[in-house]
Amino acid sequence: MNIIYLVLGRLLRFSLGGTCIFLVLPTLFVTELIWPIRIGIIRYQRIGHLSGNCDIFLRSLQLSKNPHKLNYILVAYDPANQQLLRMWKRINFPRVSIIESKILLRIFFAWRTILKKTRFWDDQQVKATEFHIMAKTKPLISFTPEEEDKGRQKLQEMGIGKNDWFVCFHARDGAYYRKWRPQFENHWEKTDFRNVDINLYFDAAKLIAKRGGFALRYGAIVEKPLPNFGIDKIIDYSTNFRSDFMDIYLAAKCHFFLGSASGPDAIPSAFNTRVVSAAHFPYNLAHFHKNDMMVPRLLLSPKTNKLVTFYEAQESGYYVGWTSASAQHSTMNMYKMQTPDPADIAAASADMLDQENGKTIDADLFAIREYYAARYLSHSVGWEYGSRISPSFAKRYKHLIVPPGWDGSIPQTIIEQSMNNRVVKK
Repeated sequence: MNIIYLVLGRLLRFSLGGTCIFLVLPTLFVTELIWPIRIGIIRYQRIGHLSGNCDIFLRSLQLSKNPHKLNYILVAYDPANQQLLRMWKRINFPRVSIIESKILLRIFFAWRTILKKTRFWDDQQVKATEFHIMAKTKPLISFTPEEEDKGRQKLQEMGIGKNDWFVCFHARDGAYYRKWRPQFENHWEKTDFRNVDINLYFDAAKLIAKRGGFALRYGAIVEKPLPNFGIDKIIDYSTNFRSDFMDIYLAAKCHFFLGSASGPDAIPSAFNTRVVSAAHFPYNLAHFHKNDMMVPRLLLSPKTNKLVTFYEAQESGYYVGWTSASAQHSTMNMYKMQTPDPADIAAASADMLDQENGKTIDADLFAIREYYAARYLSHSVGWEYGSRISPSFAKRYKHLIVPPGWDGSIPQTIIEQSMNNRVVKK
């Protein structure tokens, strides 16, 4: 029976491929002058891509106003989060149709190999470093009045009133991926270095509760429930209340999102909700918005197990020039990443609360933050619109950020250095 299904599957793909070559492609070429079409598959299987790729792609069209008047037909089915796909489908965006269809998805998969070699295919590939796009556009998705009522009702069921505020905190672990695709265990083992123990966030959760907010543990599938702290304002949402709808509602409505350089961090950014990217990696990649904050992972020498300064890592070529939101790089094994200090995560949370309450950053810490951005982040286009390190991180790790004898000046950006080098060569 399996052999029959295999043969039938190959015959179907072969026939669909022939249809694409002899019917679809000629049609696309004929209609190009009148109604130019681009088709593609939404990156729907993981929440970070469903949120980040789709958001940046559509915001880029919002910013450019689609000068070539292209018409996009995008397909998805059985997404990582049904509520989020529902919100993308219903937006009234000019010349973009998002369709949820199992049959059409399979057809597009069969056509993809052929169409990817043409201009008619679009897979919404982004780098997640499109900071200028995020800064110059507005959120595209929103909740209906009925969804707003539903969200407030669900909050009340968790004990959160209409005048209360809350923060979501999320730590990347291996549970989600291993349940989603257990057959790829060898691959997941290679990415486990990005995981963070949820215990490291407890100090931050307690600080948020002490300041009057609710701290909600976030995540679709988690390795272990939270311990009982005896604090009503620390809630294990993931274990006791989790749903597709509330995953999106909470990320959109939280005071800020305390993340871990993982896919869920992209959800609040789609709503312009601020993010503290704890356990941030790599050190030279900013988060989406300038009001976001980063707590970069510290680096250790594999030979001595001692801390390595960020400027030494940069001079060694560690992730230099890396402009894609991916942990995979030829130099990734050059250093080890230190386990984040819970005190740094809690301090960054306090920094974000202080910022929201209007507290200004000390001039010396502001200078260190700008030094970090200019030296380590400026290889990405639009870096000036991206996030900065937290003030508390700048204060505690100044010795790892700036070289000895630093006079307080901001270094040339990578782009400025490149331009000056060209002038010298001429």
